Amino acid sequence: MLWSEKPYNQPQWSKYVGDDGIGRIHYYDNTTGHGYAGCPDIIYKDQNGECILADFKTSAGPYSYRFPKPTMDLDEKTRKALVSGVFKLKKTKLQLAAYSIAAEHCLGVKIDKTRIIVSTPVPEYSVQIFTFGANELDIDKKQWMEVLKKFYSKV
Repeated sequence: MLWSEKPYNQPQWSKYVGDDGIGRIHYYDNTTGHGYAGCPDIIYKDQNGECILADFKTSAGPYSYRFPKPTMDLDEKTRKALVSGVFKLKKTKLQLAAYSIAAEHCLGVKIDKTRIIVSTPVPEYSVQIFTFGANELDIDKKQWMEVLKKFYSKV
């Protein structure tokens, strides 16, 4: 365990903890003047030594990789929840990409994978775990930087 809402047994990272006890990391590009800050839920090394940045989510409905197929036998409420879940997953992937860039910038750790852990009251989807490897994370980072660029072009 490296980080659990703040540095965990990593005194060299204590400068990233605010007076409120919450750890925040940031990214700032001196060339563009673009930056952001955030608080990742957890960063840890798994049994293979890979560095994982994960986020815990509670949700009224499930997250989903894909839109449900029309042929799937689903009630309308579940179908709508899964459609919404696709957008929730995409948004959270960008959030984790942003945290990954900031973690590498501030903490000097290379994030190998990101993970989203979702808890819902829907019995068929009570716990969901989505893991994204280096290739997908690289794509998400590029997409995040485009979002950041677009945001700053409007302010």
